[in-house]
Amino acid sequence: MVVAPSNSQVIMNICTCCGDSCNFLKSMKTYDRPADHASSTYQASIDPDTCSACGTCLERCQMEAIVEGDVMEVDLARCIGCGLCVPTCADEAIALIEKAGAKEPPANFLEMQVKISIERGLV
Repeated sequence: MVVAPSNSQVIMNICTCCGDSCNFLKSMKTYDRPADHASSTYQASIDPDTCSACGTCLERCQMEAIVEGDVMEVDLARCIGCGLCVPTCADEAIALIEKAGAKEPPANFLEMQVKISIERGLV
């Protein structure tokens, strides 16, 4: 299950979703670049020196962001930074790292709504 809190530093609500029944995640999965539509400040990173290519992360990733090869790699255009791949990696080869250029989330729900309104030209 993907833990999805409200997009602010003060969390107002939280969902736990799966890619099979959650309409939001099912929709995100259809995009070529789901990461462009997620507000996460993190992304998965796989250490190629530690990864044994066991494939456990392939099964866990709701966005199909893990690419199979000699070792597993993360497709950053698909990774939404949920972290589901991290705790099941027996090799401890996966970590969440901060995205380059990530912006700090709004302080609270009201600030988030004002930001969205400004971006949409409503204010």
